[in-house]
Amino acid sequence: MNPENDTISLWQVAIDEVDTGANELYRLLSGDEKERSGSFRFEADRGNFVARRAQLRKLLGWYLSVDPAEIRFSANSSGKPLVAFPQQPELHFSLSHSGNIMACAICPYTEIGIDIERIEPADDLMDVAGTHFSPAEQAKLGDLTEPARTQAFFRLWTIKEAVVKAKSLNLEEGLQLPCVADSQDSRIIITTPGDGNPLTCLTDILEAPGYASALAIASRPDSPITLHRHIVKGATVIESFHTYPPATLAGG
Repeated sequence: MNPENDTISLWQVAIDEVDTGANELYRLLSGDEKERSGSFRFEADRGNFVARRAQLRKLLGWYLSVDPAEIRFSANSSGKPLVAFPQQPELHFSLSHSGNIMACAICPYTEIGIDIERIEPADDLMDVAGTHFSPAEQAKLGDLTEPARTQAFFRLWTIKEAVVKAKSLNLEEGLQLPCVADSQDSRIIITTPGDGNPLTCLTDILEAPGYASALAIASRPDSPITLHRHIVKGATVIESFHTYPPATLAGG
């Protein structure tokens, strides 16, 4: 089954509710993935890794109509994961995880990037911002007090990470993105460095209190975008649709 031609499928999986001890999940992994799973020191970390990789394979296998164990992955020159087999160039995916949540986006028409981060206070957030955020964004964060500063930091971080993934940029190039600290819209259009092409970034895309999330889409900046959400908790899948209207250009 393929995603709808104009719809992005978004999967939110509660990893702590996946049966990580099931042999069926381990069977789906490649030899390299099995080797990586054996490198984890703690059993809980190993189980979470197996669950994430197996869930990704099951999702892609469903869309590609193949046994998940037969899927083979490669990477582009920037290290972005791709499906090498079966070849279906028009199908794009992006994966992220934080805490006990895994998020996967699957798109049938363009490159995408997704990021999710658990919002946690930390003493070094402004130091990190000084390395990865623009001066304008640093100033905006500095004007805020807690907990608004921490929430704003992770919102900006997920936006940058999602764009970096979608465009196969490095973090240095991410620094050149226009300041989006003033925008609280759920859909932002950003002009990326290098090619100067605008792309769409959707924020707070998950039903996950305590987490920041963003999805960057490398085309269709001036048309509606529809997300088909799937929230997976154990054996339960809750589905919904949400359409984002066109947005105005941020930065430039």
